[in-house]
Amino acid sequence: MISVKMPIANCLVRDIEVDPVLWEKITTDLATLIKLSTDDITLNVSVNGMQFGKKYRVMVHLYLPTIWNALDIEMIENSLYKALQTNLSTRPDEIFIMTSLIEPGHVVENGKIIWW
Repeated sequence: MISVKMPIANCLVRDIEVDPVLWEKITTDLATLIKLSTDDITLNVSVNGMQFGKKYRVMVHLYLPTIWNALDIEMIENSLYKALQTNLSTRPDEIFIMTSLIEPGHVVENGKIIWW
């Protein structure tokens, strides 16, 4: 099995123009902050999805493998927040990040189970 430390973030954005160049910069900034290659990070962006109740301009579901320790997880969450807030020029209360930890062996890539 292959061991991977890839953070994956599904980002729902409202009222923000999605410029691929800007999102590449966010990815690069995040990679720099957490000391990974951009090839080891995936950001998926969905635009103007419907939200009801409390609304956020940026709602992120961050998936991390349990291979990261608790301090690293907090560092990744804070770094993602910083990269988003800086590049999207949002107020602090406009970004919400929730993290799900994925156990090893629960990811399949290229037809192989990944030790993730």
